[in-house]
Amino acid sequence: MPSKQNSINLDTFQSQSLIGYLTNANIGPRRHCFRLITAGRVSINHVVVSKASTLISWNDIISVDGKVIYFVDRKIYLKINKPQGVISTTYDDQGRPTILDLLPPELKASRLYPIGRLDTNTTGLLLITNDGILFNRLTHPRFQVEKEYIVGITGKLSVSQKSSLEKGILINGERTASAKIKLIPSQSDIEYSVTIHEGKKRQIRLMFMAAGLKVISIKRVRIHNLILGTLGLGKVEKLTKAELKNLFGN
Repeated sequence: MPSKQNSINLDTFQSQSLIGYLTNANIGPRRHCFRLITAGRVSINHVVVSKASTLISWNDIISVDGKVIYFVDRKIYLKINKPQGVISTTYDDQGRPTILDLLPPELKASRLYPIGRLDTNTTGLLLITNDGILFNRLTHPRFQVEKEYIVGITGKLSVSQKSSLEKGILINGERTASAKIKLIPSQSDIEYSVTIHEGKKRQIRLMFMAAGLKVISIKRVRIHNLILGTLGLGKVEKLTKAELKNLFGN
């Protein structure tokens, strides 16, 4: 029987699908949980279940690989200003620093994962959570969530180059979706604000490379309506109630 500490809180538990339960229990993103179920690694009351939509009740015993998974009602939402050289995953088989190395010690043991990724050399806003619902809300293509970056490059885009990038160009045989590109007035560096709603690998670098320009730096400053603001490089802070409300509400 589950201990009192790990038992389900009936005031917060609602009837839900198996995949919803696993996602809310911090097992991982929705796609990962779906793979666990279809691979036959999940059971309800010690019986293997292969349908993600299977409904569960409060007294069902849910297990993954034989380990009982308890309902979790404490959600964690953090934003990080990722420095260069830090891997935006929770584990790296080459021993390089990851985003977990930036977290306070008391949070490192939590099952947190990033919403989206940043290249090793890209800095800026990264959202970390254990909320699978928010993960799906911000990463599923149908929501077309905007991400804004400040991009430093070696030269200035011509009118035709800017128009081409905004309309979409071919990268590795695939056409990018439309983008918003705006020159940022500066006394020295040439920087552009680039807003996209895709997440193709190295997309921004490849976009400017296709235009014959080299990218010097990339910093993400916004995900949907969550902004990096004045958060220092390498720093971590919890989302405010207003930030969280905006992420879910708009």
